[in-house]
Amino acid sequence: MMVKLFLAAIYREEEILKEALKEFKDRYGNIDLESEAFEFSFTDYYFREMGKPLFKKLFTFENLIDASEIKRVKKFAMEIEEKFSENGRRKVNLDPGYISLDNLVLTTRKNRYQRIYLGDGVFAEVTLILRRNRCEHLHWTYADYRTDLACKFLLKARSILKEQLKS
Repeated sequence: MMVKLFLAAIYREEEILKEALKEFKDRYGNIDLESEAFEFSFTDYYFREMGKPLFKKLFTFENLIDASEIKRVKKFAMEIEEKFSENGRRKVNLDPGYISLDNLVLTTRKNRYQRIYLGDGVFAEVTLILRRNRCEHLHWTYADYRTDLACKFLLKARSILKEQLKS
């Protein structure tokens, strides 16, 4: 099943984000959609490791991927995070996933009851349902994915995906 590669990035320094994205683009192709940056203050989970203030951006890529590749994408994102870490602390957090015509699937290293183990320390979950031109949240959907900004971004990406699948 062909899907649209999605990437969420949490960062403090724009320059580190640019360097990390360059590596991602070298492997997965050009970015075709990029959200505006927004302050990431929905949780303090990352503050101890990364400091504050933190910002977040959402991206999608021109090239479609097979959904079965998402574990490899997450492992590559983890390598990039490690490369840009200092004293064991990440300077950028990269959460890849994919957008299908039906949902947003995110990958993570953290196990929870709603997540499916893909192997090699990688889990996946359906984070949002995309239906009838709206985003339907699940009770585990993170607050930042419940925002209008995220929903508009994801619906736009989904419409691009629809066009790509037609051709």
